[in-house]
Amino acid sequence: MSGDVVTFNEFEALDTPAVVVDVDVVQANIQTLQAYCDAHGFNNRPHVKSHKSSAIAQLQLDAEAIGICCQTVGEAEVMVEAGIDDILIPCPILGRPKLRRLNNRLRRGRFAISGSLSSSGKASRCSIGPLTRMS
Repeated sequence: MSGDVVTFNEFEALDTPAVVVDVDVVQANIQTLQAYCDAHGFNNRPHVKSHKSSAIAQLQLDAEAIGICCQTVGEAEVMVEAGIDDILIPCPILGRPKLRRLNNRLRRGRFAISGSLSSSGKASRCSIGPLTRMS
């Protein structure tokens, strides 16, 4: 993962607000969820809205997640820029500006949209097979 690494005894030196992540716990949680999905025959496509981190998304993919899920075109753009190229957007995408942005990204990755597209976006012909949602 990228960013500054601070050891436990250096917390007093942090300038707040600061995000503090125990990478070992994150990796263990990712492995636990993936093991559960594997044991039960589920494909794991985690949602990045819980962490909004391309580094954590990559850890999830490295653990054999089949892709990631982004709530917005903006989240998807950040993930594509980080090299992640299998993205599901489960919400409606409305408005020509967002559709243009999405269409530009379609050339660089595999996108699926399970929400509706406005009529101007249907030309992108995005589709997705059956999904099982786990919350």
